[in-house]
Amino acid sequence: MLKEPLVLSFHKAAENAGQEIVKSGGNAFDAYVAVTMVENVVSSGVVTLAGLLSTLVYHSGTKKVQYMDGGYNSVLDPRGNFDPKNPVEGKKIVVPGLVAGLFDLSTRYGNLSFSRVLQPAIKVASDRSEEDGIY
Repeated sequence: MLKEPLVLSFHKAAENAGQEIVKSGGNAFDAYVAVTMVENVVSSGVVTLAGLLSTLVYHSGTKKVQYMDGGYNSVLDPRGNFDPKNPVEGKKIVVPGLVAGLFDLSTRYGNLSFSRVLQPAIKVASDRSEEDGIY
């Protein structure tokens, strides 16, 4: 029998974040979001928030699998879309869907609020900023 929540990551701070979230009433989805966000703080260059999120979610009650795609999105304002006939610099940008995907996963399936799940990453980032002299 496990006495601690089983959370795995390549970084101890991320594992600690996932365990903290589960101990405070969060579920596996909450822990996943917390771990992912902390990994982005402690391992910039290895992982990035400027990417995609592709997730398979298994519903044990219905025994169904759902695919969630946090892909790239176009800008919300159509005037910001790229037009090959008028190639203005800066309009070739798409919006990465990782954070939106994590938000959706958190709000659909998590027990805790998205803002609560982000707290470990915010704390780790604040602590690292103070250590590095960055404010």
